Amino acid sequence: SEFDVPYQKVYDKKKAIKDGSTLIWQYAEKLIDESVEKGILKK
Repeated sequence: SEFDVPYQKVYDKKKAIKDGSTLIWQYAEKLIDESVEKGILKK
């Protein structure tokens, strides 16, 4: 059953996803900002 899974294991996995998506978001933000600077996107 799912209750056999240690809390810490699930937490670590969730945290890794959160940390990873933060990095992806920062990268995406950087690309968006660069596009705005180049005049590709309008803010």
